[in-house]
Formats: sequence, structure tokens, C-alpha cells
Amino acid sequence: MNLRTIAAVALSVSCLFAQNPAPASLIPTTSRPAANWQYTRVGDLDGVKAVTKISDRMIRGAQPDGAAGMESLKKLGKSKRYDPLYEATL
Repeated sequence: MNLRTIAAVALSVSCLFAQNPAPASLIPTTSRPAANWQYTRVGDLDGVKAVTKISDRMIRGAQPDGAAGMESLKKLGKSKRYDPLYEATL
């Protein structure tokens, strides 16, 4: 078998699988629209901009700027921080 034959077979098989829709059991029957999210805009804090309260346990905002930003987050009762860019570099 040459490379063209292998490529043609692989393309044919992938097209065959692409045409089959997902089984009905895998399609969610209901969804929760993003409009149902309840959040509160806190605003700018000392050292942290654009703070928004997503839930009782989660807030989001810009990167804390030094010790002042971390102190502002501690006043809100938040001691842990998640930074996806930092996690990606580990």
C-alpha cells in the first residue's frame, strides 16, 4: 500500500464518522442559559480592578497588584487565588 492509498482510506473513514450525529442520550435535554447567572459587580478595590462576586465562594477580577491587592482580597474573605496562566507554566 502506498502513502496515497493510506491517506485516502483515512480520509474516507474520518468522513464516515463525521457524518454520524451524536446519540440522543449524549445531547442534554435542558440547558441553563448564561442569563440565569447571578453576580454582583463589586468594582475596583485598592490593588484589584474590576472585581465581580460570582458566588459566595468565588470572585473574579484583574491580577492583584502587590500587597495592597492581596490585602483587599483578604478583606473580602478570600485567601486562595487561581491563576490559569501560572498553572500552565508549571
